[in-house]
Amino acid sequence: MKNFFIFFLLGLPFFLGAEKKHIEVESRPDTCFENENPEEKETYSQFLVQASPNPLFTHFLTSLSALNECIEIEDGSIWKISTYDQKKINSWRYYHVLTIAQNTSWFSSYQYRIINHSLNDSVEANLILGPFENEPNTHTIVSIDLLRKQILLSNNTIWQVISSDASTFRKWQIQDTIIVGQNAGRSATTFPALLINVNMNNYIRAENL
Repeated sequence: MKNFFIFFLLGLPFFLGAEKKHIEVESRPDTCFENENPEEKETYSQFLVQASPNPLFTHFLTSLSALNECIEIEDGSIWKISTYDQKKINSWRYYHVLTIAQNTSWFSSYQYRIINHSLNDSVEANLILGPFENEPNTHTIVSIDLLRKQILLSNNTIWQVISSDASTFRKWQIQDTIIVGQNAGRSATTFPALLINVNMNNYIRAENL
């Protein structure tokens, strides 16, 4: 019933893909919000103007809902756009380069910010449906090395996790679904990636090895 309501809200483009099963967001919830670090709440304009983000972090628009409430990207994940930002979506196109970062706004209920590098613009968003299961653009955890704080994804990329996110990382599990985003915090110089765990709806900062 939940999925039917979401597809009805999003409109025909999403409904046509309903035969594919999505990963449920926060299917393994955690009552602790350890990545809510006040030190990471900072301006992020320097990342907004980056014209050519790392290809490992980039995403592409595949569908818009009828009233611009939500967007779908190439892995099938669906993101709810803040009411204030929905008017911006009118000018977004499928070929625009997108990245997903943590939202650094202090008083926002939206956890993430989707950056449109083609338009030098961004919107606040929440993840409401995860990627499609067992699809080429969907990445899962293959192995975890807690001692070295490293993670191997199904696309054969290896990531080194920042030490300050180790407590969050320890709760992740093999087969969790990961969306690769872009770190918008002060640690971005050395740990430029944001690994978003769909099953727990949290994230860690990391670098690609």
